[in-house]
Amino acid sequence: MGITVWPHKFCVGIITNFSYFESRVGVTPWSMGRLTANWETPRWYHTFTELSEMVAEGGFMIRRKVEPRPTEEQVRQNPDLDDCHRVPYFLIFELVAS
Repeated sequence: MGITVWPHKFCVGIITNFSYFESRVGVTPWSMGRLTANWETPRWYHTFTELSEMVAEGGFMIRRKVEPRPTEEQVRQNPDLDDCHRVPYFLIFELVAS
C-alpha cells in the first residue's frame, strides 16, 4: 500500500482514479493562499465494511451514520463545493458500547 498525495479537490480523483475497495493511506497538502503556513495531514481510506469491523473490534456498535453534504444554495454560493454535493467528503458515526 503506497502513499498518495491529493490536491485540494480530491473527490473527483477518488471517483476516477481509484477503486472504492482499494484501502490506502493518503496525504492532504494544506497550501492555500490564506494560510500563514503550509502543512500536510494524513488520511486513511477504508471501505464501510472495514470501518464497521474496526468499530466492532473496538467494542462498539454504530447507532447512526451521517454523510454531510452542502445544500444546493451553498453550492451556488461556493461552486468549489460541487464535488462534495455529489460525493461525501466525510462519514460521521455515532457509536455506542456493545
